[in-house]
Amino acid sequence: MIELSLIRHGETEYNSIMKIQGSLDSALTEQGEEQCRRLGRYLAGRPNYAGVDEWICSPQGRAVQSSTLIRESMPALPEVRFDDRIREIHCGELEGRLIPEVDPGILKQLRNDPAYAYPGGESIDDVVARAAGFWSDLAPRLADAAASQRDYRIVVVSHGNFLRCLTSVILELPSEYAVRVVLENTGLCYFRSLHDGAKMKMLRWNDRTHLE
Repeated sequence: MIELSLIRHGETEYNSIMKIQGSLDSALTEQGEEQCRRLGRYLAGRPNYAGVDEWICSPQGRAVQSSTLIRESMPALPEVRFDDRIREIHCGELEGRLIPEVDPGILKQLRNDPAYAYPGGESIDDVVARAAGFWSDLAPRLADAAASQRDYRIVVVSHGNFLRCLTSVILELPSEYAVRVVLENTGLCYFRSLHDGAKMKMLRWNDRTHLE
């Protein structure tokens, strides 16, 4: 069985005050730290997470901090591998701005048109292209595991926009999908493939059972 888990980082200081982060960073809030610890304890209680083969993390501070806290309760994990391609969308001139202060017309475009780029930054389509490159590197390992009938499990800790874009790539959906779904802090997304390698089925999206 091939299993893939996508995890968004915990709540940050910027998240809590509706400030645009993108390539900027801010520390997790106390609530964000607790979200991550609770997710780690939740995953530690699920047998399939005892056999993770790859743990991949964005190099941005909030993702690294989240990954570290999640892993505290999970024994026998592989070393973390960092990949710059799974960073958050670059929000250009809007980084560091409070969302209520941004022109509503720009926000509407960003939230509805995957080809519309942040001024001086990236568009959702740009991030989808990054995600496609990342996924194309993973896919052969998944195909090899499926061909040899081996279990293979991957965990990816990253950011809301990137993970929505990656999901559109995994499910072979148009980039419009990435602007139509919501992924909350420490939302867990779970995909599985029984025989088809990288041809994944999505079983859970934005699962926050660990916070109940």
